[in-house]
Amino acid sequence: MRIKLFSLMIVFVMCGVTVACMPESTMPPTLTPPTRSPAQLTTAPSRNILTHALSLDDYQFVIECSGEGSPVVLLLGGRAAAWKPVQEQISRMTRTCIFDHKGSSPTPLTALHIAENVHTLLKGAGIPAPYVLVGFSVGGYITRLFRDLNTEEVAGIVLIDSSHQDQNKRFLAALPPAAAGECLELTDYRSALQGDHILPVGPEITLDFDASATEVREIVSGLGKIPLVVLTAGQSDWPGCFPLEVQQQLDQAWLDMQNELASLSTHSSHIVAEQSSHGFSEQPDIVIDAVRQVVDLVRKG
Repeated sequence: MRIKLFSLMIVFVMCGVTVACMPESTMPPTLTPPTRSPAQLTTAPSRNILTHALSLDDYQFVIECSGEGSPVVLLLGGRAAAWKPVQEQISRMTRTCIFDHKGSSPTPLTALHIAENVHTLLKGAGIPAPYVLVGFSVGGYITRLFRDLNTEEVAGIVLIDSSHQDQNKRFLAALPPAAAGECLELTDYRSALQGDHILPVGPEITLDFDASATEVREIVSGLGKIPLVVLTAGQSDWPGCFPLEVQQQLDQAWLDMQNELASLSTHSSHIVAEQSSHGFSEQPDIVIDAVRQVVDLVRKG
């Protein structure tokens, strides 16, 4: 089983999962999530749209919600425009919100900054709890920090191929020692895992991935017994020059980390989508079904 892509694109981590027009990146999968969207679904006109903006320092944060009902589903990670198809589907069952930001600042954001600003936006827009959080890739960091800050307001979580706070260290440990004759891609990947990871997430906007991982590492409590579904992509795309044994070790490391995420709640399920890559564009219904499952569990108490 292969579960992590190597050819990646820059992600705008505030809001939705991805757009195909994003520029390609040579960064490894631990550093920048790919931007394939899990939502290759037919869109429909949004209903009851509410938009609210927040200006903070050099940034402007925007929330857009559609649909009706409780719990409110919050889509976190990636770009807002790419979440639209998922939002349209989920807003048929309950109120659903996406987020975006823009600005210009030399200071990188962290996942904690984003989690705090998302909560401020929700309160400013009058969107009440309970919330079901859906965290894609590095959006998993935002999700876990949001829940840690607002424990009583979060009723359920879906993690979609979520980043893990120790992934760079774990991937590095899965690689063999440097050896003469190894391919350049493997050498570069080993080097990238050991560097600083300030990621471009939009024009003149960056995210401090390492600081965000540290923030998540400092969370002391698990998720208790709230409903949690962890979705893991079953397909990866490591360079062909990586020895097969190395690819398998990297895949197993990722699967182990996803299992650890599932263990955060005593009321969880872990689904490996065997045909899906990181963005779940091959099996988008799995994403919708996972959200529906958690929403139904929350409504049943």
